[in-house]
Amino acid sequence: MRVVYHIVPSSSGPYAVVVLVVAVVACVALAVGWAAWGGRHATFEIAPDALTIRGDMFGRRIPVSELRVDSVRSVDLRRDEQFVPTRRTFGSGLPGYLVGWFRLRNGERALLFLTDRTRAVWLPTRGDYGVLFSVEDPAAFVRRAGEVWSRHGTSPP
Repeated sequence: MRVVYHIVPSSSGPYAVVVLVVAVVACVALAVGWAAWGGRHATFEIAPDALTIRGDMFGRRIPVSELRVDSVRSVDLRRDEQFVPTRRTFGSGLPGYLVGWFRLRNGERALLFLTDRTRAVWLPTRGDYGVLFSVEDPAAFVRRAGEVWSRHGTSPP
């Protein structure tokens, strides 16, 4: 005759720790995966009323009234060393993709979406930060931003 005895269940302590660890690891993996996906799919949309950044957890819509449109410029971080990120304050530093909040060499606070340090755009805001991001053709982005935003009377006097 066969008799089966079950183990006495342990206290909930070990299970709570395991569940917590698994939850934290899952959240970190999700955040890193989302950031990695954003490094290939982020977009920067110029509209008459705003710059909209999509495809990443740091994406946002910045109204033109908050942008210093007159100061947007194309940058190459090999030459424009004042814009080189020096310290990450909240974001990801994946190989080939810096995203999130950083401090720049010049001390400014910046929101980065940076994949190519030679093809970037610097767009300061009226707040305490600027946006530094990589686009295929920075000069075309700067030109188009000036056309769209100045045509709609959003450029400062």
